Amino acid sequence: MLSEKDEALSTVETGADAGIYVVSTSGLVINGQYDLDDTPLQQAKNAKVQIGTTIVQRPTNRIENLLPGLTLELKDTGDATVSIRDDYSKVGNFFTDFAAKYNAVVKQVNEMTDKNRGLFQGDQIITDVKNSLAGMLDH
Repeated sequence: MLSEKDEALSTVETGADAGIYVVSTSGLVINGQYDLDDTPLQQAKNAKVQIGTTIVQRPTNRIENLLPGLTLELKDTGDATVSIRDDYSKVGNFFTDFAAKYNAVVKQVNEMTDKNRGLFQGDQIITDVKNSLAGMLDH
């Protein structure tokens, strides 16, 4: 079998309608047949995928970064459906964690500044921590 060392570096593509063949025979005898000059052994073509009206071609069957982080590995010709969805679970987890930590700080400040049993009862500096945190959330 003849093949290119790196198909991504190919500068010529087969165009059967234009009579361009990347790999063809020249006076070879294959299975007892002579004069195979015009018979291609392999037609070289780029991998091609159409999304809507946009056609994307690559010299290999791997199409990377069609969308950020998306890689398609083309296996066969035909139609396919690809579904892509946003994953907001990390954002949800962040806010859940943030709310829990914020509430823990507010609870601690409330306990420390409690009028009856707080170690820092009436201490304005400690109370200002809670007020500053609340103020940051308003911006």
